[in-house]
Amino acid sequence: MSFHSFDLQTILYSTLNGDSTLDGIVGNNKIFDHVPQDTSYPYVVLGSITTNNRGTKTVDGNEYFVDIDVWSQYRGKKQISDIMERVYELLHDTSYSVSGADMVVSQVQSTIAMTEVDGLTKHGMISLSVIVYDN
Repeated sequence: MSFHSFDLQTILYSTLNGDSTLDGIVGNNKIFDHVPQDTSYPYVVLGSITTNNRGTKTVDGNEYFVDIDVWSQYRGKKQISDIMERVYELLHDTSYSVSGADMVVSQVQSTIAMTEVDGLTKHGMISLSVIVYDN
């Protein structure tokens, strides 16, 4: 069985970072897996990845749960909503090509947007499920 966690992170990063519409909302190169100090808002973070075995007797496979965090300090909810909507459009019900895998399908499982305790910062969370069956 192959472990495709980093391959998936690379694909998701490329998908988000390569989208001109998302770039227009968050700014160039503001998709991170580690946020540099003093980064200005808004930005998107590829967060934790949890893996569950989805293999069968005949096929090896995993389901990866990927957390994507969206951060904004825009006054109001429009910016956080626009960013989350674009991430959803890019990643929901999408198939990817991964070396050593036959089927790679992603689906957004849930989203939530909230205001942090400072009363200004908006935090959106998108939970993505990606199922990968090895060939």
